[in-house]
Amino acid sequence: MLIKRQVKKKRYILNCLLFTLVIYLSIEIIRINGLPLFKYFHDRYTKQLAQRSSLTSHQYSTLCSRKSTLRGFNQKIISISLFGPKENKMYTRTRSIRFLNALISDMYTTYPDWILRVYHDLTIEKSFIRSIENKHSKVDFCNIHSMNLDYIPPRMWRFLPAGDDRVEVMNSRDLDSPLTERELAAVLEWLKSNISFHVMRDHPQHGVPVLAGMWGFRPQLNPSFSKIFLYKLLDRNLSRFYEGNGDQGFLEAEIWPNIRDDVFAHDSFHCKTQHGYISKPFPTRRSVSNTTYVFVGCLRPCTMESSQISKCPRACRPKKHKNWTMC
Repeated sequence: MLIKRQVKKKRYILNCLLFTLVIYLSIEIIRINGLPLFKYFHDRYTKQLAQRSSLTSHQYSTLCSRKSTLRGFNQKIISISLFGPKENKMYTRTRSIRFLNALISDMYTTYPDWILRVYHDLTIEKSFIRSIENKHSKVDFCNIHSMNLDYIPPRMWRFLPAGDDRVEVMNSRDLDSPLTERELAAVLEWLKSNISFHVMRDHPQHGVPVLAGMWGFRPQLNPSFSKIFLYKLLDRNLSRFYEGNGDQGFLEAEIWPNIRDDVFAHDSFHCKTQHGYISKPFPTRRSVSNTTYVFVGCLRPCTMESSQISKCPRACRPKKHKNWTMC
């Protein structure tokens, strides 16, 4: 009997030790280096992607250039893609340069303390880049090939600052659209909030959740999603699904589901739709005194005849300005 009791006691002690070991290992599995399991492997995956793309080097730690890196942290960025007729026959070199010069001019008046990042391919000569950067201190050119990121679709290059930890706030914009006071008023209203993502819809045809050239993001307010955004951009297998004009599809399928509960939206026409129900009216009344800049995101020269702007729905007007038929 004594021997049996001793055996049972040893088994009991052994079981207790095994149970303790299982609990300990479970905790270690769930938390590695003090991080939740998902985040640990998530960060490892991102680091591997970044290493493959040479993004961890000092030169490209801002997902742009050495010059951009030396600007330090808390950068305010206007981000555009500049590509040539190879990607789209419409964008001849002459046309693109004309639009770029106009955009730089807009930035001086609309976003004077911001930096313009121009993501480009090898069609842009170094001499042209030097001439622009020497003349305009707040313009940074980001060579997509030098960063080994040429597999990313050109229209999506401009999204890269969303994953840049040196960026305080970024706005993705179109090369051929002006930067307007109406847009700025909406951006400033967003920046007063604690919401990380911003979208604008300012035309009857702006019926999608996120327009590729009309959104903004504050990486520091949502660093976990900033990393997720970057992972998706760096994923070669994912990128190939969004080639050509796929930037819009990428935002709707890969980004919108992640930020729809953390978005500040300005919407003039779709405030009652599935993705517009949480939106706000634009803080300024649409100008009808001239025929230019009639809506945010318009294609230069932005004439009234080509815009087809109609009266905005009463529900989409500011509460204190229901008389703004052109809201």
